[in-house]
Amino acid sequence: MGFTFNYPNYTIGEDAYAEIEKVCLKYGQTAVVIGGKTAMSKARPYLDDALKNSNITIIDYLWYGGEASNENAHRLSLEESVKKADLIFAVGGGKAIDTCKEVHIITGKPLFTFPTIASTCAATTKIAIMYYPTGESKETLVMDRPPIHIFINTRIIADAPSEYLWAGIGDTIAKNYEVSFSCRNRNLDYLNSMGLQLAPLTSEPLIKYGVKAYEDIKQHICSKELEEVILGIIVSTGLVSVLVDHKYNTALAHAMYYGFTLVDEIKEKHLHGEVVSYGVLVQLMLDKDASEFKKVYEFNKLLNLPCNLHDLDISLEHPNLDKAINKAKNNGALEVVPYSIDENMIKKAIIDIENY
Repeated sequence: MGFTFNYPNYTIGEDAYAEIEKVCLKYGQTAVVIGGKTAMSKARPYLDDALKNSNITIIDYLWYGGEASNENAHRLSLEESVKKADLIFAVGGGKAIDTCKEVHIITGKPLFTFPTIASTCAATTKIAIMYYPTGESKETLVMDRPPIHIFINTRIIADAPSEYLWAGIGDTIAKNYEVSFSCRNRNLDYLNSMGLQLAPLTSEPLIKYGVKAYEDIKQHICSKELEEVILGIIVSTGLVSVLVDHKYNTALAHAMYYGFTLVDEIKEKHLHGEVVSYGVLVQLMLDKDASEFKKVYEFNKLLNLPCNLHDLDISLEHPNLDKAINKAKNNGALEVVPYSIDENMIKKAIIDIENY
């Protein structure tokens, strides 16, 4: 039985929004923008300017609701402007974009993404990570195809708070290690093999350009190094995610993040990618990959990404640490790994990092 594979397309640059009409008009003439409040306030002048003399009209700007929850997605799908619009423009970070993905699943309307920060690959992937309204991780939804096009305005991203890029670097480095770990000793088909071969592009450029890019974004400079890191975070990682089967797309690094959603100190004070970067260390320590552990540990130190529990504002004695480890073990992210992993192995890896 045949199948169709859709690659995500993208436009990047300070003038990326100039391409909106050319790309989107074939799909419709009216759009509803759904996103974060700050993200929409930053993107709106650029969107309005790009579309002021075009054949595409934005009929509404809607806040996504503050959490990537089924409840928010279903509420948005019932909005009159969403019903009337031909297109959905998802503006913001990962949670806003993932909420729009479920709106797309519900309504079937074409989805275009406009990341305003470079913190995850959500703008490129067909995966939506959904949460309970309380912020605890709930489920993963998978669209039938990735967003049709990603519009990456580097000026908006360069003007965003630098900590989002910082966390995005931590999140992105995980992709190479998680995919290679999950795919180990597997008989892979064409798409999975391609994704595995591309996976190093999600970590190597970031280690090469990451420090300079982070310094540049703190000064709001749209440098070549910053663009390379943005592409690594949003496009390369997203492309690997699209190519690789969902079951190979994640492993212990993200499992640790999902587990830590049970820990208030982490959930309230630390960004997704920041926590994932610590999860990479846990995975590499558990896997006894000393050379890669050393490389990532030293890079984390260089960028002040977490290297131990203290950096996440908890300790080995935290009352919810064992619950977090149990959730990490059982939330599905470890469904396909090269060997069985239990809570004791995860706890030992955490302790070994504390003693490193």
